[in-house]
Amino acid sequence: MNWTPETIDELIRLWRQGLTSYQLAKHFNTTRNSIMGKLHREKLRRATQGEPIERRTIANTGTITKRRYTRREAMLTLPERAGSVLRIVEPAPVVPDQGQLASIVDVTGCRWPVKDDPEFIGGFAFCNHAQRDGSAYCEYHARMNVAPWSADAKRRTEATINYILKRVAA
Repeated sequence: MNWTPETIDELIRLWRQGLTSYQLAKHFNTTRNSIMGKLHREKLRRATQGEPIERRTIANTGTITKRRYTRREAMLTLPERAGSVLRIVEPAPVVPDQGQLASIVDVTGCRWPVKDDPEFIGGFAFCNHAQRDGSAYCEYHARMNVAPWSADAKRRTEATINYILKRVAA
């Protein structure tokens, strides 16, 4: 909407009469958001009980001072950022070999089913590598047993690390 001085004066007059922003939007054939934005830019507000409605201007509020924001800590350089990210991300585990497969009866390690094989009791062959502490799986399969969104977050983090390392090397 193009706000002319006449329409602004009419908006202020109707606002002070108590019309809602919805009613004003219908009156001016525009959206409620455009009305609210204009009222905000004109610094108009509804009065609380017993307080007159007034239009605030720079003259009423005094001088405007700008806040200066300063960093509390210095920014890390690229090599420092790369080092800090590398401490967070664990290296990818080594894929276990297929040499220790066991049936469900004989499995003493990782219980991740690796393949269907009728030669094994129960028809499945299990990984049987050393288990990770507190898990039924080896290191590799424990990482595979993570929610997809979490694995995606890890991939993005690793991509970020690779980008930072390339920038550091350049």
